[in-house]
Amino acid sequence: MKKLYYRYEMEADFDPAVWDHYVNLRCVPAVNSCQQIYGSRVRIDDADYVSRKVDGQGNAVISCRMQDFHSRFHMVSEGVAFVDVNALEKEPPDPCYEYFTDYTRPDERLRCFFDEKCRPLFSEKATVWEEVREMMHLLYESFSYEAGVTSVSTTSAEAFALGRGVCQDYAHILMTLCRMQKIPARYVAGFLDGEGATHAWIEIYDNGYWYGFDPTHDRTITDNYIKVAHGRDACDCPMERGVFRGLTTQNNRVKVVVTEHVQRDEGERH
Repeated sequence: MKKLYYRYEMEADFDPAVWDHYVNLRCVPAVNSCQQIYGSRVRIDDADYVSRKVDGQGNAVISCRMQDFHSRFHMVSEGVAFVDVNALEKEPPDPCYEYFTDYTRPDERLRCFFDEKCRPLFSEKATVWEEVREMMHLLYESFSYEAGVTSVSTTSAEAFALGRGVCQDYAHILMTLCRMQKIPARYVAGFLDGEGATHAWIEIYDNGYWYGFDPTHDRTITDNYIKVAHGRDACDCPMERGVFRGLTTQNNRVKVVVTEHVQRDEGERH
């Protein structure tokens, strides 16, 4: 088990100013058998309305509104996460994670990669965990990390054809391969010690349990990972999504800090 302090800060500048601004935030880490959150605090500057709810995937969502003209949006979410990835509890299956989505639908190139590279590695004795581990390693060897060449709307097929991308692309491609093998898989958004930004990985369902794999780093997840939200793909669990009135130029900045927690007083549990 690890105790991790986390701080997620998001700031957006608008030029010229905007108004009637509504934002949904998935910025509070999940609470489950492997992860407990203490001293959770969320500060949203100049919001005239804030509410909390849970979305259809079970993720915590904070909604806020700023009706007056403003040229800046700023928020901070921080707290302490107790993480123990070995404290798994059985969960019922959810069929929505078995099916391809617009982001994870394979094309001919991905199908050929699966048939020619992945399938020959499987054996009758291989476990689901071993099959995913093999596919993840193949992806890691075949794909390169490069920021700025894909966008939030890039699909797994588009990224794989390009051969480069970021953690979202790695996650979408591995999910596609898993679903081709009839393995339920879901996208995870969260924080990782040392990244400095948000991170993405996947969870696969096997025999009643969800197991985490990080294809960007070619490893299974550890207690250094803080899960925030999950969904069928990245579209289900954005950290921030909003609408506003006004024709403007928007400039976003995100900073994530995760460090091992050393203070004794964790405050109230949420």
